[in-house]
Amino acid sequence: MVEFITGGSGSGKTTLMFERIKAGNSSKQIVLVPEQYSYEFDKSLYFYLGSVEFNKLILTSFTGIARQLFQDFGEPDRQGE
Repeated sequence: MVEFITGGSGSGKTTLMFERIKAGNSSKQIVLVPEQYSYEFDKSLYFYLGSVEFNKLILTSFTGIARQLFQDFGEPDRQGE
């Protein structure tokens, strides 16, 4: 499921997102973060969740998930060899 959380600066979007990630029932959660925010976001989420819960997540960027899909499924136009 994809969910968008919108609001102005300081309205609690990040805190709400962290709470929902922590409360997530899924054993696998993928969190997409733009590359320019990944380091600070990862650090903040790590301190919020703790190491055990943080390590259950898959944190990636749009580029990272595209790279992973390309590695898993290869070139779409390539014929089987």
